[in-house]
Amino acid sequence: MGKKLLSVLAILLTALVGVATVLFIYEYINNPKNVDLLIISIIFALITLVLIIAVIFDLFVGHNELIFKKEQIIVGRKGEILYSIPKSNVLNPVLTYDSNNKESCMLSFKSGRKKYYVSINKGNKKAIDAFLKDVKYTKRENTLEYFLQHILDILSAI
Repeated sequence: MGKKLLSVLAILLTALVGVATVLFIYEYINNPKNVDLLIISIIFALITLVLIIAVIFDLFVGHNELIFKKEQIIVGRKGEILYSIPKSNVLNPVLTYDSNNKESCMLSFKSGRKKYYVSINKGNKKAIDAFLKDVKYTKRENTLEYFLQHILDILSAI
């Protein structure tokens, strides 16, 4: 799905949850002795608030984009360069491998006080491999995630 379609769906979901929140609050005002409606109203209000913040962040602020160069990582947002991270400032890089097909799927590292997570795909795999060529990193497999997913699949069939 395209980014615009996902944004429209997020706005519609937020509006739907907002309308449900208003209806629950209205019902509680008409029947103030029903404590269950108060609890449901508070929960829906919090969910609505989180969704509104997420939509505002997605539409107006944007997400960080990491561009890997040979000696630095450029951090940008909405096409603008915010700052760059030199290779020497990358601490504790961990390369996570998919335990099924043995391909790298995620890179995590620290720089300063921030921890970064980068999903590895066809578009950035070569750049990340070139960046990590002379960097010591830890390898990790995601076997635990597959195990947890298998347990959830078993429990969902019950």
